[in-house]
Order: sequence, then C-alpha cells, then structure tokens
Amino acid sequence: MLFIRLPLGIKVAMEYEVFGKVVVNVYHVTTTDPIVTLQLLDIAQVFKAWWDSNMSSLFSEDIALNAVTALNLDEENGEKVTLVVSPAIPGTVVDEATPNNVAIVASLSTVKTGRSFRGRSYHAGLNDASVTENSISTAKAALIVTAYGSLITSLAVQNAELVVASFQSLGVPRAIGVATPVDSISVNTRVDTQRRRLPKT
Repeated sequence: MLFIRLPLGIKVAMEYEVFGKVVVNVYHVTTTDPIVTLQLLDIAQVFKAWWDSNMSSLFSEDIALNAVTALNLDEENGEKVTLVVSPAIPGTVVDEATPNNVAIVASLSTVKTGRSFRGRSYHAGLNDASVTENSISTAKAALIVTAYGSLITSLAVQNAELVVASFQSLGVPRAIGVATPVDSISVNTRVDTQRRRLPKT
C-alpha cells in the first residue's frame, strides 16, 4: 500500500468488541512536537480515558474497549504503540446493544468545505432502549457532542489536536497528506448502518 506522509500526524485506532466481533474507530491527530514513543503512548492514554470517562456511560454494556493503537504517520514505517486495555472497559448502560452494524454518526467538520475536509465516526454499541424507531433523542446526541469536546480539550493538554486527514484529492493520492483541525462536531439523531460491520457467518 502506498505510504503517504502526514506531517506530525498520528493515526489512532480504538478497538472494541461487540457480541464477540471486533469494531474499530479510526481518528487522526497532529502534534506540535516531533513524535516520540512517550507521546504516542500519551495520545493513546487520552483516547482510553476519553472512552472511560466520557463515552462509556452513553453505550451498552455489550460493547467494550480492548485496545488503543497510535501510529506515527510522519515517517514511513513509523513507530506504533498499542495500549492493551486490560481488563476491557465496557459501556455502562445495562441494556442490550443494537446489532453491530447499527451506529450513530458523529460528523467532524472543519473551517473548509469539500469531502477532503470533513470526517465521520460511526459509533456502534448503542443500547437498544435509546433507539426509538430510527432515532436517538436529541439529549443523547448532545451528550455525544459534549464528549467529543472533552476529547479535543484533553488532546490540547498534550499539544495535539483532532484533525480530518486527507490522503487523496479527486481520487488521486496526494504527495503529502493534508490535516485540517476539527472545528465542530455534530450528531444526527437518526441512526445509520455500516454493512461491513455485519457479522459474517
């Protein structure tokens, strides 16, 4: 696979398990400092703490965070640090989760327009009772937005910021990746689906 450098960029993968299946959410972060091992670990810790303190209370006990991986994208074959979460940290809502492919979507916006400058994060593990017909409540959506605000604040303490990373333009690989800081977060109350998260028989 073609390597495209993201200057001072870190790829963060949060690995969860829902009903025995792995679900991964990927984020990108940039820093103001040269990337070293300790910084990768610190960033991974921020994401772990974010789930533990801000997000787990919004999701079913059937989803649990197992690991957080931080990968240096500033250089080819960059260092990768994996923070194993042991014991795993489950959601705290005592209610069965919706199926793996059902998700609520957080939209990550920047000051720029266009597909290269907006991102999405699909969150599985919604508790069943929180979904009425095809939607969650506006209150729950607001709580997810607030949780993202806490993540952005925690990253700033580490001289880092959440970004939308673009590695292609009009379908053509970029020479260098472009990172644009996330300016705002929104959550549509309508639930969505990801077919690739459907369990395979």
